Amino acid sequence: MKRSEWNDKQLEELLSNMPKIQDHRDPRDIYQNITIKMSKKKQRSWVVPSVATAAAILLFVILVPNVMNWNESTSNSMEERSTASDSAEQPEMAKMTENSEDSAGGKEEAKIFTDKKNDENMQMTSIEEEETYTALYKEDLTDGNVFTYAIPDTQGQNIVPISIVVPKEDGKELFEQYKEIMTSLKEEEWGLSEFYPLKAELSISNESVLNVSVPTDHPYMYGVPGQEAFTETLRELAKTLGLNEVDLFTEEKKGIEFELYGNLPTLDLSNDSNHAYYFHYPEKKPKQLYLVPYSQPYKSIEEAFNAMKENISLGLSASIPQDINIEEIKSAGEDILNLKFDDDSKIANEPSFIHTIEAILLTAKDFDFEKVIIQYNKLDKIGKFNMNEEIEVPVAPNKMEILN
Repeated sequence: MKRSEWNDKQLEELLSNMPKIQDHRDPRDIYQNITIKMSKKKQRSWVVPSVATAAAILLFVILVPNVMNWNESTSNSMEERSTASDSAEQPEMAKMTENSEDSAGGKEEAKIFTDKKNDENMQMTSIEEEETYTALYKEDLTDGNVFTYAIPDTQGQNIVPISIVVPKEDGKELFEQYKEIMTSLKEEEWGLSEFYPLKAELSISNESVLNVSVPTDHPYMYGVPGQEAFTETLRELAKTLGLNEVDLFTEEKKGIEFELYGNLPTLDLSNDSNHAYYFHYPEKKPKQLYLVPYSQPYKSIEEAFNAMKENISLGLSASIPQDINIEEIKSAGEDILNLKFDDDSKIANEPSFIHTIEAILLTAKDFDFEKVIIQYNKLDKIGKFNMNEEIEVPVAPNKMEILN
């Protein structure tokens, strides 16, 4: 705007020359009009805030969903970032877990190794325990008597000698103890045939003669196992009691009729030995091992040892492995047998080889040897048996216990 060039004096002169204006209205009307105008002005001043408020509300309604969507988007974004962060951390956590598991696995492997070593030590210890050995030895007797009973297997093919240690009882004769134990045998529990007590009357006369009387329908007339088990039991009884003769009767008549032997008035007690011992596992108790003499006698112990490397179809298994080579067999004295194992023989300090040694010892005993020296350079001991030293043969095969 162009600046006015009028000064104050000129303005005063201009105003004084203007015509006079007169207002003929009543003063009260003028006041009323002014009041009305002021009221209207106040109303307009209140309308403006109301409109502003409405606009603010409208703006809030418009913006809130967007704000909520933005918050949700932000939340989702944060969750995604968190998930991504977790995903990024998972390999690291997995690595840490693997390291932890590896550490725990290492500890577990260390524990397994320790347990294995302990098991090996326990196994080595158990080899020294008497339960590992099938036969009876002098150290097993302490203050007891040994009774051996011949029991047929369940197939009726083999006679299994079972040996029982019975504590000595003051005032009781061995003969009475023998007959008592006969009624307590647990043949079926041992995986063998029920055979005892014998269906016969037993008595002793003249302090050296065993008298055996059976009924006319006795069960030992037929069947090879029954006949052999019956006669072998009588031989063992006579040997245990130190008797010289066994007389046989059918009721009061002299002699007992057998399908295998014919009519026998007496039992031959001459030394019927030279047998080889084999492994036998009963069908009803396959984990139970018995060492059983094969009924066929051998002319020499060399022949017996060679035969013990082969199975026999009658349920008898080889007791000497094929990879054990006995390169030398000779007598070191009247009652000592000297064996030499080839250095290439695969032998270990394990229960299976302990049982092989036992079979060798029992076979040597059946050939009337009392001690055996086994020469082998790769081991000092197999179980309790010292290599290159004298080993006493067992007292009897297949020890069993009768628990009341």
